[in-house]
Amino acid sequence: MDRGGFLCEGEARMILKQIILGLAALKQKTVMHRDLKLPNIMLHFSALRPEVWTDPNHKMKDFRKNFDFSSDFKHLKCKIADLGFARKCEEDDLAQTGCGTPLLMAPEVLMGKKYDHKADVWSIGCLYYELLTGFKPFTAQDRPQLRDYVQKGDYALPKSLKISLAGCKFIDDCLRYNPNDRISWQELQNHVYLESDLYEQTVDDFYVPHDPQIAHNFVQNPYYWINKNKSNCNWLNCANPQVFEKLYEDSLKIFMMN
Repeated sequence: MDRGGFLCEGEARMILKQIILGLAALKQKTVMHRDLKLPNIMLHFSALRPEVWTDPNHKMKDFRKNFDFSSDFKHLKCKIADLGFARKCEEDDLAQTGCGTPLLMAPEVLMGKKYDHKADVWSIGCLYYELLTGFKPFTAQDRPQLRDYVQKGDYALPKSLKISLAGCKFIDDCLRYNPNDRISWQELQNHVYLESDLYEQTVDDFYVPHDPQIAHNFVQNPYYWINKNKSNCNWLNCANPQVFEKLYEDSLKIFMMN
């Protein structure tokens, strides 16, 4: 919330890359985390010395708010915490224990079915979506309602946010209802969206339709805002990949017209 509730894509992507590097260390040990979420991601600012943050006059909130990713991101280290639900699982094995945070659970976990490492891929998609927007792709009053919403598949990106087609493609690749359609952990790790090392090259020149004139007033109650402003959102659907394909085509047409 120190930075308005969400990060710009360049900032979010640098954090995403570090999270996936950390997750790679777990996957090398064939470990599923099973509870990937932002509260379990710790940020370490290596340039912030103890004599600074222990100073009673130092304001950590202002430091986080004014942190410059473009010049200082090399001094930021992300750590994955809370392995309480983690378990060892070989690539060809399946787990069935329902655990984790429901709003970030993969559909197969939410439905009580067997699952594998692709469940962590879904959670990465949810986590990255939240970094970009400030809220989760799906919400509900209870688990049965959440199951229903995830089965329907619709989720939205407010058009006030400037997000690249490549970033949307990454989210769409992770948030696939059917695990057979979802990218694997290996494909996630080698995703083209994560190739560049430079902050300035975090996104390409193609963006989904966005309007900077739309007020960022959705943070306090984003789901109510989306319901009242459906035309001011770009829509995706985890159960229907063709929705992203249509968004992709429409975005390219707008780009060519301009």
